[in-house]
Amino acid sequence: MKPSLGRKLLLGEYSLLWRAARPVLRRHKRLRDDFSLRLVPGEWGPGKPVDIWIQAASGGEAFLARRLLEAVNGLVAAERRHPPRVLCTSCTRQGLDVLHAAASHAKTAWPSLDVTVRVFPLDQPKLMQRAVDLASPRAVVLLETELWPGLMAACAEKAVPMLVVNGRMTEKSYSGYRWFGPLWRQVAPERILAMSDPDGARFAALFGYDRVAVMPNMKFDAVPGTLPALSPHSPAATLLPEGLPVILLASVREEEEPLLGPVIKKLRSLAPDAAIVVAPRHMERVDAWKALPEAPVALRSALGRENGAASPGHVVVWDAFGELTALYARANAVFVGGSLAPLGGQNFLEPAGQGRVPVIGPHWKNFAWVGEEFFTAGLAVRVENAEELASALIDKLRNALDPVLVRERLAAYVDPRRGGTLLAAEAVWETLEKSR
Repeated sequence: MKPSLGRKLLLGEYSLLWRAARPVLRRHKRLRDDFSLRLVPGEWGPGKPVDIWIQAASGGEAFLARRLLEAVNGLVAAERRHPPRVLCTSCTRQGLDVLHAAASHAKTAWPSLDVTVRVFPLDQPKLMQRAVDLASPRAVVLLETELWPGLMAACAEKAVPMLVVNGRMTEKSYSGYRWFGPLWRQVAPERILAMSDPDGARFAALFGYDRVAVMPNMKFDAVPGTLPALSPHSPAATLLPEGLPVILLASVREEEEPLLGPVIKKLRSLAPDAAIVVAPRHMERVDAWKALPEAPVALRSALGRENGAASPGHVVVWDAFGELTALYARANAVFVGGSLAPLGGQNFLEPAGQGRVPVIGPHWKNFAWVGEEFFTAGLAVRVENAEELASALIDKLRNALDPVLVRERLAAYVDPRRGGTLLAAEAVWETLEKSR
């Protein structure tokens, strides 16, 4: 598609912003280690044209990408289609770790897929044009809130169809995207599957109602259908021995750290028999937690044969990514972060899937799609502030519901809402077939 003059001007201004920001981005702690690859050198290319390029911003979206890959593999195997080559990208180290694990898993478990993983480039238009040229995708899939003008414009120019699945767009995001209003219709995805009616309405306002539909949220499919057993060989089991009460502060964000110090001090006073585990959302915050003034800290990586397991009174900072599910299964009381500060919240369905009733703060708008009924069913507890958090966690520690009962309640809530992953995989394949 030949770009209009207006589109060229908007993309030119957008490109100048990226060029101006590049010196700052080069020093950013989350970008600097692989910054050169974000500039799309020749070695960034997957080596051969790919059928599908899936972009997942961070760890949460990467887990969705993994589920999508599994569903696509099932479709390919069932219908004996030609195995597609897939490029998966992410913006963050945590997301890349999840995708690399999925690619490794694919070699034996998903033989119908050929998966390559790369860091997502800077969205400067010329860089994205180079990335699209190197990858030569037949279709591009964006997960959740992934509107990148540079990538979208490059795909539009090359006539590469684009699909948004599990699309999410908050009112705040929509307000920001509106600044590029004249551009969106010209680079619109071919199809958008939004996770709710409000999200769909915001996507439609940008791209047009003819290409937007609503799908079940893929995160409901991530909730296990049965209560999984914690592996006795898991670090969560070996380092947090049976019989030790465990309070877990999960997916804690940097903005919540000052609020949680006093909470930890109160928890140690009210539950001296328990160990407190802190799992930061971002691993670069581990050093800050090591300096916690309210209590001595041990790192998960320092526990083991030489230093023993955790014991009552320990505050353990879990400096490993990808073990949160096992921690939820092991913990007796759970707080899910991103919710004490106005950050929108993190996924509190995950601990419920392990038979735990999580405690969250007042800020959970990113998960409004879960619905108020989730709380009235007793599947999660909300507190208004940090002062209430310690008491709520102690209550869950001393009066925890039977995990089997929690699972039964969760199944009654989630089962009617499943099916989004398969629907997304079918939409991806349909888009791919149209590009032949």
